[in-house]
Amino acid sequence: MDFTDKRVLVTGSYRGTGLIIAQQFIREGARVYVHGLARGQAAAAINEIGGGEPVTGDIACEAGCEALFRELADNCPDILINNYGTAAAGTWATGSAEWLDSYQKNVLSAQRLIRQFLPTMRDREWGRIINLGTIGSTRPNARMPHYYSAKGALATM
Repeated sequence: MDFTDKRVLVTGSYRGTGLIIAQQFIREGARVYVHGLARGQAAAAINEIGGGEPVTGDIACEAGCEALFRELADNCPDILINNYGTAAAGTWATGSAEWLDSYQKNVLSAQRLIRQFLPTMRDREWGRIINLGTIGSTRPNARMPHYYSAKGALATM
């Protein structure tokens, strides 16, 4: 695949799956924005994969998404990979605050970025948005119902 001249934002690319995705896009010639919640996370990831440009923002909240959008305002991605998310232990007795936190991180972070970047992608008449989930998005188990519920909502979105 050739992604030369394509700009790619991979959220949560400072570790794990996101790091591997960012690295592969770099190998395919893309200009990759490596996202971390803090500048140090993104910079460390860039050193590990040997490329990319660091961007930051705690996208679990509106202000963090807006900060990331402002940072990329002149360089709107052509491809948005909504990879960021997190799981936390819980049961059906888990409180509402934990459920809301799971939705902020796993669903609303993606929705906010789509809302910000989609108009520019439409104006260009080209763009791709990929929302990453987990097997639990469609086949949840009894553990972590708040997490699997959020990932199911992301798949529906």
